[in-house]
Amino acid sequence: KRRRSDEQNRYWWGVVIRTYCDHLDGWDPEDVHEYLCGEHFGWRRIEGFGVARVKPVRRSSRLSRGEFADLVAFAQRKAAEHGFYVPDPNEYQ
Repeated sequence: KRRRSDEQNRYWWGVVIRTYCDHLDGWDPEDVHEYLCGEHFGWRRIEGFGVARVKPVRRSSRLSRGEFADLVAFAQRKAAEHGFYVPDPNEYQ
């Protein structure tokens, strides 16, 4: 499978993640990225040194182009549920 394109990656960070950050006070881009990956792919619990935390089951770096497009569609639906709009890639060319 062909991995996500550089264009998809630029759109993700420059449009999707930036749009979320504009609507979420105090969230940085990496926080938003981790949240969206975790909500889409699921979370796994990690324990060690008396501390437990959760991490996304998958991250976006190894996704195919189709899988990445699914993640973007998920992020757009999630934004709509919270009352804001994430533009499609063709709206930003």
